[in-house]
Amino acid sequence: MRPQDVEYKVWHCKVHHITIHYLVKQDSISTETQCWDCIRDANNKKNSREAKLQLARKQFSEEFSHLWTPNVVGGIVAAKVDGNSINVSIETSADVLNQLPNEYRGFAVSKQIVGVQINE
Repeated sequence: MRPQDVEYKVWHCKVHHITIHYLVKQDSISTETQCWDCIRDANNKKNSREAKLQLARKQFSEEFSHLWTPNVVGGIVAAKVDGNSINVSIETSADVLNQLPNEYRGFAVSKQIVGVQINE
């Protein structure tokens, strides 16, 4: 390819105030509306939210440890992160279901009964 045949496009990121030059034919992936710093910032924000959600799940498990199956019949079986919420599986107990909040540390808590409690 001769130098005069090379086509460049110029794009200016309004967020980070940088100018990006990319080859028209070779860098088609670079024609996005974001610069690398925008992509980095978005990834950092996503990773930060996921870390906060994991921490909230851990704190939820510790704060409601008295409602887990070994401590109470028909209690919580599992608490895991599912999307942007904490998904709690309960063996089966209306008392446990009613004691759990619908929101914890800014994250939704979805409750699901997964079994049947048998009273003998």
